[in-house]
Amino acid sequence: MMRRMFHDTNAISSHIRPRRSDPTTSRKVVGTLASYGKMGVVMLVVVLVVGCGVWMRRSSTSYDEESSGAVHRVEDEVAQVDATPEELLARPEKQKVFQEWQSTHGRESFAELMELPSTFQPHKADRGETADVTAILNIHVDLDRQQLDSLLMQVPLPPAHIWLCGFVGAHQEAEIQRSFREFQEKAAERGITLQLFSSTQNLKSYGRYQIALQAPTRFVWILDDGVLPGVQYLKQLLHVAHTRIYGGCALLGSAGWLLPRDQDGVIPDYSDLHVGGLSFPDPKYGLVVERTIEVDHLCGMWFLEQQWLRLLFREMPVAWDTGEDMMLSYALRKYGQIRSYVLPVDSHDTETWGHTNLAARSRIQVEKTVVAARNSLSWDLFSRGNELQWTVESLRSKPSVAFLVATERNAQALRPIREQLIQTHPSLRLLTFVTSTQKEYDPIRLTEALGVTFPSLSERRMGVFDLVKGGQVVGVTTDGDRGWSVLADLGSNLEQVLRTTSPCALILSDDESDISSNTVAVLTSRLVGVRVALIPSPRDAHKKSEEAVEAIWNAIRSLAAQAGSVE
Repeated sequence: MMRRMFHDTNAISSHIRPRRSDPTTSRKVVGTLASYGKMGVVMLVVVLVVGCGVWMRRSSTSYDEESSGAVHRVEDEVAQVDATPEELLARPEKQKVFQEWQSTHGRESFAELMELPSTFQPHKADRGETADVTAILNIHVDLDRQQLDSLLMQVPLPPAHIWLCGFVGAHQEAEIQRSFREFQEKAAERGITLQLFSSTQNLKSYGRYQIALQAPTRFVWILDDGVLPGVQYLKQLLHVAHTRIYGGCALLGSAGWLLPRDQDGVIPDYSDLHVGGLSFPDPKYGLVVERTIEVDHLCGMWFLEQQWLRLLFREMPVAWDTGEDMMLSYALRKYGQIRSYVLPVDSHDTETWGHTNLAARSRIQVEKTVVAARNSLSWDLFSRGNELQWTVESLRSKPSVAFLVATERNAQALRPIREQLIQTHPSLRLLTFVTSTQKEYDPIRLTEALGVTFPSLSERRMGVFDLVKGGQVVGVTTDGDRGWSVLADLGSNLEQVLRTTSPCALILSDDESDISSNTVAVLTSRLVGVRVALIPSPRDAHKKSEEAVEAIWNAIRSLAAQAGSVE
C-alpha cells in the first residue's frame, strides 16, 4: 500500500506544476489522498508543502528572466538535445557572443516587426484565395507528411502551389506516387495546386532552385526536408515582404549563420567549436532569435521573390553537391543588394515558429567531407568579395591600401612600394588582389613576386583576394587569351571586393599589356573613398632608382591622405 501511495503521490505532484489552478484537478488530488484515511491526510499536507515551495521558487524568478522571451520554451528544447561535454563547455561563450551581437546588431522584435505597416492583405482568405507563393519541397526518400501537412494548414492564406522535387531512384517512384495522390486530394480542398517533379537523374542541391525558376508566382518559399513551419509562419513572411523596410530587398528565413571571425588574419574552420561560426537559433546552446538579425547566409528555408533566382546562376557554382545556401545569399548581395535576414518569432507561440522542432535540427550531423567542401566554398566566395558580417568588421577596423596585380611584371614594379609601406606605416593593412590576362594563371607566383608569401593563400589569410578563384562568370569563354574573362571578373569581383574591404587607395601598374587602367578607374569611381594610384611600370628593372620609388611613395601618401585614412 505504501508503494502505491508514493506512486500516486508522484502522479499528483505532476499536477501542481501548471501555474494556473485547475479546480477539477484539485478535487481529484484531494479525493485520491482521502481514500487512504489518516495517512492520506499526512500525504496531503506533504503535497501542499511541496507545492507551496514550488510556487514560492517560481514567484521569486526575476521579472527580466520571465520577460526575456523563450526562457521556458528554450528550456524544453534544450532538454531534448543531447549535447556532448565539449558542447556544454562551449555553451556559455556562445551565448555571450550571440547575446552581445543581437543586442548591438539586432533590429525589430517580433511584436515590432508585425506592427510595421504592410501592404499584405490577409483578408483575401475570406474570398477563398491563396497566397501568391510557390512552396518548393525536397523529397529525400518519401514525401515528408508532417511537412506537407504544415504547409496545407497555413493560415489565413496557404501557398497557391506546392511543388515536390523528387530526384530519387526508380525503386522509390511507386511509393512516392501513392503518397502524392493522397495529398493531392487534400491540397485541392484548400485550392492548392500540388505538383510532383520526379526524375531518376539526381540534380543535387541546385535542382530545386532550377525548377523554381519556372514558378508562376511572385514569391517562392524553398524548404529543406524536415523543416516544419508553424501554421502562421507564411503569414509573417508575407507581412514582412510587403513592408517598406524589407520589401524588395530582403531574403527571409528562420535560421542562419555568421561565418567565423579571423584569428590573426586567418579565417578558421566554420564548424570549429570554439573559434568557428555561429548558427542560430540553436537549442543546443540556448540561442534564441528575439530580434531580426542580418546573417551571412540562411539555412533550412528561403523566402524570396521568384525573379531573384536568376541571380543565383549569374556565376557558375563551385560545387553542385552543397553550398547553394551560401551561393544564394552571396549572389543576391553582390548583384541585387539584397541582404539575408533571420526573423524573430513569438517565443511562447509555436504557430509563429519557422521550425517547430528545433531539437531535431540540432541533432543533424554534417559529414567531414561536406564540412571541408563548405569551408573551401566559403573561402572561394570570400575571395570574390563576399561581404561577411564579422570579417568585414575586422577588415575595416584599420585603414588599408590594395595592390592589383595581373602579371609578374606588375608585381615586380609594385613590390618596392609595398616594402616601403611596410617600413614606414606598419599599422597600415596591405591587401593584394590577384587576377590575370593570360591563359596560364599562377596566383602563387604573382603573390611571391609582390613579396607576399605562399601561406597567405594556403592558410585562408584574408589579406589576399584571388579574383579568379572558384571559376568564371557564366557565359565567359576561357579558351585562348583571357582578356574578355578578366574584364568580366573585374566587373563582378573587383567592385565587390573593393566594396567589402573599403581601401583608401587601389594601386596598380600602368602597363599597356595588362589590365586597362581606364576599366579600373570606371569601376572605382562608383565607390566612395576609393581612389586609383597608377604606378609607372619601368621597361628596364635597372631603372628602379631610389628617387623613383620615393616619388611613387609621395604620390601614394598624398592620395591616401586625401581619402583621410593615412596620416
